[in-house]
Amino acid sequence: MGAPIRATMDTVVIGTSSTGIPVNIDRYAAEADGIVIINRIKPHVAFRGPYESGLMKMCTIGLGKQKGADMCHELGFGTMAVNIPAIGKVVLGSGRVLFAVGSLENAYHETAKIVVLSPQEVITEEPALQEEAKRLSPKIHFDKLDVLIIDEIG
Repeated sequence: MGAPIRATMDTVVIGTSSTGIPVNIDRYAAEADGIVIINRIKPHVAFRGPYESGLMKMCTIGLGKQKGADMCHELGFGTMAVNIPAIGKVVLGSGRVLFAVGSLENAYHETAKIVVLSPQEVITEEPALQEEAKRLSPKIHFDKLDVLIIDEIG
């Protein structure tokens, strides 16, 4: 395609979240004509909330680079479910994001669904997509389970 790849850890502050956190985004992204957010939407392993690993997290930690990641992680996983959407909403409301592409995978790590969302739809639709991703995730199906011990497989 001939499109250059520009990457930097330099960020610029574009606002402050409703929780008082400075919102950083990649300097090149801030200078671009527009931003397209792309990520898988899936459950996070360390916290629960309406936005876990997905488009909102990419707005916060992906575009925020090391500063965005440090800011969220320093405050702890107990605040992650609040801070990720608070920061992400500033990014999505900045007018810089053109649209977002999210993918969901099934239990076999195959693409189950691809969605294209406007910035506003990321805010309103990602929680339902997160629930769908949880339904698609692999599970051990037992109605009742006291103990499961596997000594050897294979």
